[in-house]
Amino acid sequence: MGLLAITANETAITGLHFVENKEEKEKINGVIKDCLKQLMEYFNRERYDFNLILDQEGTELQNRVWSELKKIPYGMTVSYLNMARKIKNRTLSRAVGNASGKNNIPIIIPCHRLIGSNGSLTGYSGGIENKRWLLEFEKEAVEPKLFKFKEDGKKSGRKGSK
Repeated sequence: MGLLAITANETAITGLHFVENKEEKEKINGVIKDCLKQLMEYFNRERYDFNLILDQEGTELQNRVWSELKKIPYGMTVSYLNMARKIKNRTLSRAVGNASGKNNIPIIIPCHRLIGSNGSLTGYSGGIENKRWLLEFEKEAVEPKLFKFKEDGKKSGRKGSK
C-alpha cells in the first residue's frame, strides 16, 4: 500500500500521512510505538478497532463527522448522504466530504469507509487506489466464505448443499 508517516505529541496521535519516500525518523515516543503496534495488528488482521488517543483540531462539524466515521464497522461502508443523516442534516453531504478530506488521521479515523451514494469511490487523501485497497482488504476479512478447501485441495461445500 505504501509508506505511512506518524506524528504525535507526548500524549496523542496528531497525524498519519501517506508518503512517497521514507523520511528520517524523528524521536519515536511511546504514543508512536503504540500506534505502530496497533497498525501492524490491523494489517495482520488481528485488530479491527484502534484504541489510541487522537488529537486533531477541527470545527464542530468536522469533529462530529470524525466521531461518526470511527463508528463505521470494519469492512463496512457508509455513503456521504447517510453520514449527513447520522449527524442530523441530510443536506450536508458536501460538508461531510470536506470534513472527511480534512481528516489528518486516516485508517485510524476510517474515512476510507465513506463512499458515494451510488457506491463510487470518491476522494481520499491517500489516493483512490489506496482507498480501494483498504476497502478490499477489510472486506476480504469479513466476507463469509462459501467454500472451504480440504487439505487435499478439493473444495467442499456447506453441509446440506448439493
